[in-house]
Amino acid sequence: MVGGGLPEILWDTSERPVRIFRDRVRAQRDLVTRAAFVTGVREERPSVDPLTYAGRLDPRGVLLAAPAS
Repeated sequence: MVGGGLPEILWDTSERPVRIFRDRVRAQRDLVTRAAFVTGVREERPSVDPLTYAGRLDPRGVLLAAPAS
């Protein structure tokens, strides 16, 4: 599921515009640690995280993408 785990992606990013957004969300919601951020964002934004719907998909029609190692 490309894009799955949105809170983790937002926390771990090295992309400057996303870091700015992440830091603004952290400050507004007082989400200091990674765990607090992930939990807080996951609770507030499940409708935009592909993992929210993964259980509803027929696995025969799913393509998983993973970074090359």
